[in-house]
Amino acid sequence: MSSNYSTFLLEKNILYLSTEIDFNSTKSFISTILYLKNKNSNETINLYINGKGSSYYNLFSRYDQIISMHDIINSMKSKLSTLVLGIAFNEMCLISSYGSKDYRYALPSSLLYIDVFMNSIGSSQTSDIGIKKSELYKFNNLIINIFSKHTMRHPTEITSYMTRPFHMTSVEALNYGIIDKII
Repeated sequence: MSSNYSTFLLEKNILYLSTEIDFNSTKSFISTILYLKNKNSNETINLYINGKGSSYYNLFSRYDQIISMHDIINSMKSKLSTLVLGIAFNEMCLISSYGSKDYRYALPSSLLYIDVFMNSIGSSQTSDIGIKKSELYKFNNLIINIFSKHTMRHPTEITSYMTRPFHMTSVEALNYGIIDKII
């Protein structure tokens, strides 16, 4: 029965993103976006978002998933409409901002949340810590600049929000520039 729903949604250019963001879900997401993009590049693709993002402790993997999804969305000629249903935590919140301008929505009771992205480096040898920290800062700055581009907020402001957990109602997300309209 699940495949029938999936087929129906794909026929209507709808993609539902609700699973944890990991290598397999990113691969599936990118494959589906490519399919919809090539099916009809003039039609809007509708992305429904509800979920908590990832539980990666490895920030390199976490950043890789976000950047891969952003780049494939950014390469599309068709418009992408995003709709937050319920919660959009961490990566899901960032992905909700990737929609085309004026096509980013949330329901009135939706909650969006950005957690601390630059957390621990893990258990590494002392000689590796400086290298890993430098690489993580590059990834972190890339994510901040992507989010800045979509929200029209200055990277310094975004950096201050990403240093501590940041919860938003749909009204606050609208005011922040993550979404364009509450429906």
